[in-house]
Amino acid sequence: MERRGWLSRQNQYIDTPQPKGVGILASTGESRKHGTKSRYFPRSQKRKGLETHDFLGHSDCVSLHDIVSDVAKELAPLAMAAGVKLITDIRVQQSLEVMGNEQQLYRLVTNLVTNGIQYTAADGKVNLTLDRYQQEALIAIQDTGIGIAPKQQTRIFDRFYRVNSDRSRITGGFGLGLPIAAAIAQAHQGNIHLQSQPGKGTTFTIRLPLKRR
Repeated sequence: MERRGWLSRQNQYIDTPQPKGVGILASTGESRKHGTKSRYFPRSQKRKGLETHDFLGHSDCVSLHDIVSDVAKELAPLAMAAGVKLITDIRVQQSLEVMGNEQQLYRLVTNLVTNGIQYTAADGKVNLTLDRYQQEALIAIQDTGIGIAPKQQTRIFDRFYRVNSDRSRITGGFGLGLPIAAAIAQAHQGNIHLQSQPGKGTTFTIRLPLKRR
């Protein structure tokens, strides 16, 4: 599927009417390690905003190696313009494949990497990592940005919510990137794990079930 230029076309999507409900958006628990707060957003719970079934569509065998590589290439100019170093780390040699919608999975990773770049100051870094754990693919987006306060971590997947209003005026947009990412992950039977510390940075980890061989 031709994906080049896909990012620039997504601005048109913002005007698309958004249906009711969304999944994987409520925190069920938290853990602390070295002062870092971690939250897990399960698949079953719903919040106002988006329907996950709208983000699946036609399902094919999708290479996550291709997704990660293509996202890194397309967002390299954005990172360069922001003075942020975008680093790609593919830790598995064997191709990782999932069943799903290639365009929506591309959108999922793009939204999270774009978010990392936007909320990271010049001379900072965003690491995009692809790995595997048992029968799941792991895509981690780790930045050295402003981080997210613990009380705000349960709300960042809410439609239109912004962690920092001043930063929002700089980056623009309507705050749909993270809610859309959450809905796409759930539509593919996956989830997103958030770990963040204010002033230190944020890591979003996408977990997706691998295609059965």
